Amino acid sequence: QGKEVANLDKLILYTDGASLGNPGRAGIGIVIYNQNRDVIRRMTEFIGINTNNVAEYMALIYALTNCPPYLFTPRCLEALSLPLQECPCPFL
Repeated sequence: QGKEVANLDKLILYTDGASLGNPGRAGIGIVIYNQNRDVIRRMTEFIGINTNNVAEYMALIYALTNCPPYLFTPRCLEALSLPLQECPCPFL
């Protein structure tokens, strides 16, 4: 059985995407923490042949769509990735 994790008021999503070549074999990685830095979820996924930028976008989209809705209500998204910072997405 999983342990009960407290303090879900604020979740921190770390995402990254990369490709070996551009385009090339690409993958994403996601770690979700609560405000106490307890790991809520870890995810990795091969996403086929894609560019580095697509991998960066897919990592964020995958994190937001695979985080259980009862755990997370987005209030603020901060992106270190330049492609995500410049993305014309309405949710960033």
